[in-house]
Amino acid sequence: MIIKVKEWVSSLCNNTPLSKNNAIIKKQTFYLTLKEFADQPQVYMRTMNEGLSFGYETVQWDGPIPASEPVIHQIHILYWKEVELLSHVQLCEKITKLLIQTIEKRKSEYARCQFCKDLVSQEHRFDEQTCHSCASRQYGVVY
Repeated sequence: MIIKVKEWVSSLCNNTPLSKNNAIIKKQTFYLTLKEFADQPQVYMRTMNEGLSFGYETVQWDGPIPASEPVIHQIHILYWKEVELLSHVQLCEKITKLLIQTIEKRKSEYARCQFCKDLVSQEHRFDEQTCHSCASRQYGVVY
């Protein structure tokens, strides 16, 4: 995973000038898909007025359908004044570190279903040990 993150960050850093004054990337989101993990969740790096934001999006279940807007979990922010003090290499290393921490946080929210044994994110679990699908089959829960 670390190698893929480094490759993704290197490509991003080399192809996108990450600075406060770059109008091209203002309020742009860059997604990294965790292809070999569970349901292939995504983490993001987002450019904002304050700096670079790192996190992921989930859904919130408030009834039989997910909310119309995703829930945004911002895990880290790297402020522009910090970005400006870093060399290109240091910036790439810092982004890699924050992205890996974000990935580890997201992965920690997954648990194996006691019935089907799939790794399932917390927003798709009935309880800590049961996914929604198995809750329907095993407990008769209707979603």
